[in-house]
Amino acid sequence: MSERSVQLVGGSTYIVSLPKDWAQRHKIGARSKVLVVETPSGSLVISPVLKKPRKIEIDVKDDPELAFKLLTAAYLNGYDHIVITSEEKLSEQTRLAVRKCVRRLMGLEVVRENSTSIEVELAAEPKVVSIENGLKRMSSLVITTLQLGLSPKPSLSVDTLNEMDEDADRLNLMYSRRLRQALVEPAELAKLGLDTAHAFDTLTVFKLLERCVDHSVAAVKIWLNSNHTKTEAERLSQTISSTSEILKHAVDSFISKDAELATNVSKRRVELRNIVFSMLDSQSVYTSETLLMYHLGRIADYAADIAELVLDEGYGFIK
Repeated sequence: MSERSVQLVGGSTYIVSLPKDWAQRHKIGARSKVLVVETPSGSLVISPVLKKPRKIEIDVKDDPELAFKLLTAAYLNGYDHIVITSEEKLSEQTRLAVRKCVRRLMGLEVVRENSTSIEVELAAEPKVVSIENGLKRMSSLVITTLQLGLSPKPSLSVDTLNEMDEDADRLNLMYSRRLRQALVEPAELAKLGLDTAHAFDTLTVFKLLERCVDHSVAAVKIWLNSNHTKTEAERLSQTISSTSEILKHAVDSFISKDAELATNVSKRRVELRNIVFSMLDSQSVYTSETLLMYHLGRIADYAADIAELVLDEGYGFIK
């Protein structure tokens, strides 16, 4: 890092010289173009115009699990033409794993295949709605699952629960792809109106919300398979309401950068965790009710993690 003087040219143009070694390293010369982006903090970020490789070939060694993981990684890292290959013939299990993965990655389609490869392309970049709406959509999946599934007469089937879980996976991956691109491309970061720190935290929040959906789905599946009584449903009702409210307030505090609301979330999470641990400690044998309380407690924990990010960023005391 070095300080550089600003020069005024022609009475109206301000010029700052670029470091020579940086320019050479990125092949910047006369008439080269660079990106100049103003961040929300007011800083200017200068970066070379990147021609990022959009195509990648990955050897999955005819391993279904490896194919699933590497295809997901390629998608998250911004590739839009992915060739899955293997020296040996791709087995039916690997082909099914690729298709399963493609269904959860928005915009991807299988375009061609042969005995040893499958080519996947991003047919269209998925339309990403605002970050705020994405966060609200993810939290609403959790709250809706809890409220409709953990009632005296649940109105969610296992098939619907699985679809909601898959929706959460797709949303998390879609926003993760966009945010990861923004973290390495200043122009994309500017489009989202985020600084680097908040973009990283937003990426974390989407992952935490995806885990909350996992816990809400697991809780409802336990409930559907248990012989619960009306008394048990009524006893859980207040805990469900508190968990839903804690999560909603956590997401609201992150969106609005409200430190006071975030602090309240942390306090309420402690109260809920005390209730959960009290029930778990009182049981010599775990029942469906205590397992449900465990899942609700984990959702409250993740909500508190979201609220903690608001406090860690210094909202409320850093001007």
